[in-house]
Amino acid sequence: MRNSSTFRFDGIEDSLRLESLRPMASCPGCYAYTLYFESRHPGFGDRSGLRITSALTAHRATIILKDQKVVSGVLDKAWDMTSQRILDFE
Repeated sequence: MRNSSTFRFDGIEDSLRLESLRPMASCPGCYAYTLYFESRHPGFGDRSGLRITSALTAHRATIILKDQKVVSGVLDKAWDMTSQRILDFE
């Protein structure tokens, strides 16, 4: 989580916490982590050079690891952390 672009940009270290960790029955060797943190501004990714407002923003990430490697990361059910883009809901 600490290496994600959103957290690196303005995540608040003291707010980072593990909310849950569970094995995934449908995927041997897979675990789902849910993490929470706050950032100093709304939005996702590296927002350098953008006009942004100051507002503490709560974030929740779901990260899936298979055999200790990240296979999926989604922030706030809206941001794909691996491809650095908003999820397409179509």
